[in-house]
Amino acid sequence: MIGVLPPAGDPISLRPASVISANPFDLPYDSVHFYGSGTAALAAAIRAAISRSEKPSPEIIIPAYGCPALISAARYAHARPVLVDLHPETPWLAIREVEAHVTANTVAILAVNLFGIPERLEALQQLARKHHLSLIEDGAQSFFHDLADGSHSDYLVLSLGRGKPVSLLGGGSVLARTKPLADHLPAPDSTTSSSQFRIAAIAYNLLRNPRLYWIPKRLPGLSLGETSYSPLRSLTAMDSARIHALMANIAAARRRDNGTMLRMHHVIAPFHENEVVLDLLAFCCEQPFPRLSRYPLLLPDRIRRDSLLKRLDAAGMGATAMYQTPLPEVPGIDLAVESFPAAEDFSDRLITLPIHSGVTDRHINAIVSILGDFSN
Repeated sequence: MIGVLPPAGDPISLRPASVISANPFDLPYDSVHFYGSGTAALAAAIRAAISRSEKPSPEIIIPAYGCPALISAARYAHARPVLVDLHPETPWLAIREVEAHVTANTVAILAVNLFGIPERLEALQQLARKHHLSLIEDGAQSFFHDLADGSHSDYLVLSLGRGKPVSLLGGGSVLARTKPLADHLPAPDSTTSSSQFRIAAIAYNLLRNPRLYWIPKRLPGLSLGETSYSPLRSLTAMDSARIHALMANIAAARRRDNGTMLRMHHVIAPFHENEVVLDLLAFCCEQPFPRLSRYPLLLPDRIRRDSLLKRLDAAGMGATAMYQTPLPEVPGIDLAVESFPAAEDFSDRLITLPIHSGVTDRHINAIVSILGDFSN
């Protein structure tokens, strides 16, 4: 076994910035607002959408497949999450289903760039404008330099959590397109502590080594790779240690090339053409490709997905099933059980492969070998 690859994430730079930029992401939005987590940042954006609408029983449209933190943020902001199914075999919202679920109480549509694959923002923007809704873009899994067009979403939410394209093991931000939109964003209630960031980042950098990653993977309590729901308890501000480390980590993300992802795309192509897997990058995106945080594939069915995942996991290849169920089936969420056939199919068939800076040609060759044996 070639060690155990983490599924996502790059090293964290601890070099502090001497000057803090007001817009460190260099994106065409009016302002950047920092919060203690990506979930808190999303909750702040939802609160802003509610404030703009002044509707007494606000609802927000959310994809039925995604991170449980989407529900945590909506509930903290006192918005009822209204789940909408996916477009078949894609991570995108089904546009017609979105419009069918708009009511007099709807305040916003949440568009999620899952794995970094861009949502169809132009179509969703047209729908949002038609019904006088806010469009919130969740770019938590996007590389921020692929988000240079700020003309579609009203609020862009970024996460700086573990395994994200720019990771500080915590923190998040909301970028508002205009100053009037920014004026609706709430101030945080408190500030998270800075004291443990440096120690946590050093440990993270050490343990992401494939020869050591088995340690956190087996530690009880960390629950790496598990999909779980945790309510958001407070709207905190991002701490000063992470703010000071942000510029160096943005610079490091800019320096990383797209080579590993493109090599993975090249070696996956024959399996995609022979319908062993469905390559979502090739299926959903046009060239030049956006940079992804993980490489997503769909297998023909759950049985074959689980079989391939078992083989890749045994070889330590960092493959995951991502979120294992649609949101209503996640324990603790307690939503009314509805049928979301496309989201259920997506969760049954999905597998993600790592494409971070720790992935080498040796790992890619091992993945190809496993796929070759699996397809025979």
